[in-house]
Amino acid sequence: MKFNSSGDLLASAGADGKLHIRSVANGTEHSPVTHPRAEVRCVAYSIDGRGRASGDSLGKVIIQYDNTQWTIVRPDKKPVSCVAFLPTDSSLLAFESGSASAVQLYDVQAQKFVGTTCNELSSVNSTAEQLSRK
Repeated sequence: MKFNSSGDLLASAGADGKLHIRSVANGTEHSPVTHPRAEVRCVAYSIDGRGRASGDSLGKVIIQYDNTQWTIVRPDKKPVSCVAFLPTDSSLLAFESGSASAVQLYDVQAQKFVGTTCNELSSVNSTAEQLSRK
């Protein structure tokens, strides 16, 4: 579960294949994000409020950014257990499968993979710093 940056929406991952988004004020559910034939495992909101990402059991990440939605798939198709946006400007999305040995890095604005780290957390920090300077 994650709150958006303004705290008015709560997103929760579901075994029913849906990312449920609810209003905190009254519990009203907004249109859920469907992950076909998969269990939703994690969710992240960008700090600027422009983006949301959710990962599933089939290695897919659905990204919603500036009213556009697209799906990316982990090259190894392992289940996604964690997603996170770069906190400074939300330009970078990191996601992984439960072991720090395979963190995927994705440039949200360019809509492309920018790297994979293998057993090297400093690579994540280095790549994030390089992208935030652009």
